[in-house]
Amino acid sequence: MDQQSMRHFIVGALQNEFEIATFSNGAQGLREALKKKYDLVIVDSELFGMSAVDTLYNFRKAHSSMPSIFLFSEGRQADARKSDANKALLKPVTSEALLTAVKNLLV
Repeated sequence: MDQQSMRHFIVGALQNEFEIATFSNGAQGLREALKKKYDLVIVDSELFGMSAVDTLYNFRKAHSSMPSIFLFSEGRQADARKSDANKALLKPVTSEALLTAVKNLLV
């Protein structure tokens, strides 16, 4: 699944219960996170530009209490561990698993 497809999947899984903002790369997401506080960040390990681990690190640096989910593919387990995310989910992830993870982190 490419990045755009993954963004559409995430929006489809969560849009009925949450307001969603998506960004095509880590740098764009970070710029927006400095302007607005988000309740949670979901980072895909397949980001273009800045690495997903660096992106998540910088999100957490800007908003230290913001919970995070790191989506990773087979072979990227080391990145998942380095990300220090609150929850790491192996792709392909189901809509139900993603929704459950988000709800659990926002309780």
